Amino acid sequence: MEPDVMQKQLIYRKVVIKKLRQIFEPIPDHSSYHIVIGNHGTGKTTVVQQCARDVGKGVIYVDVPPVLDNFIDNLAKAIGYSFKEYVSYSESFKQKILGNSESAEQPRFFRVLNAFERGARKYKANNGKPPVLILDNINKLSQDNVKLLKDLQNIAKLYADQRSCIIVFVNSEGTVPRMMMQRSSWSRSDQEPIVIGDLTNNEAYIYLHEKLGIEKKVTNQLIQLLGGQIRDLKTYGNKIKNEGVTFEAIRKIVLSTINHNFHQAQMIKGERNHIIGKIIVQELVKNKKIYFDTFIELINNEQIADELLQANVFSYNPESNIITFQSQATEVFVKENPELKSREVFS
Repeated sequence: MEPDVMQKQLIYRKVVIKKLRQIFEPIPDHSSYHIVIGNHGTGKTTVVQQCARDVGKGVIYVDVPPVLDNFIDNLAKAIGYSFKEYVSYSESFKQKILGNSESAEQPRFFRVLNAFERGARKYKANNGKPPVLILDNINKLSQDNVKLLKDLQNIAKLYADQRSCIIVFVNSEGTVPRMMMQRSSWSRSDQEPIVIGDLTNNEAYIYLHEKLGIEKKVTNQLIQLLGGQIRDLKTYGNKIKNEGVTFEAIRKIVLSTINHNFHQAQMIKGERNHIIGKIIVQELVKNKKIYFDTFIELINNEQIADELLQANVFSYNPESNIITFQSQATEVFVKENPELKSREVFS
């Protein structure tokens, strides 16, 4: 479990690290589970892995793939469990947590869960504090495995009630945090999610100019285009430094990606969400942010609202209940496309 940014290139995010360490080094009777959220590219995985590595003992990290079978395998590998072992499981526990599903994967899932729960109780007895299980990229379950997401949230609540383990869900801003907040098991979560935002302009400058060695002019151009999204700064900064790609070429690549996101949201002129999406765009150009309730009221269609939030055009922060553009590059794209800003369609 190593961050994908070399140690010498890491930006130490003091405030976020402090909050994470309070969870990863819990008190004995810690009784809640936690949510860590942030836009795509804000460095959630890097900072979580960095902190988990620093804490070390008692912290288990699992990347969540969208396929149930792969998730079970990842969890089993993380706790050192072999499916050659035989571990019985309680039928009443099965019914209480996951209902009566007959999925072929269910027994495997419970064998791993029971092995993990036994290990968690033993760890707490020996160390005086519960272990921490980090489930990263939980948003991958939002479409194809909604039931598993609900099951994991129920399990997180149960473990919190029993004070046997702390589960930390790491996911992107969008529909998943809202889905989790609408369920009764949210009552046992920490009611204030840890939000990992973009780097400040100063942090982005330090990263690009001082750590990557990119000249000042190009550094400032990249910040104006990308803002503080560490993933994009890393990706395109390294292309400039190591591959000799020009800023102009980078700009074309970035805006082409944003154009693809708008197509995914069906918001380009002539597509079915163009008019309603345009209303949201105009509000954000004018006010920089809108409240989620206003977003829902303007769209007046829950399915379309979810569709727009999943397309990497808009971002929803459940802590502040605010909708913004997903990235600075998205805002740049909008400002360079008059069809998304003009009000001619409504006249």
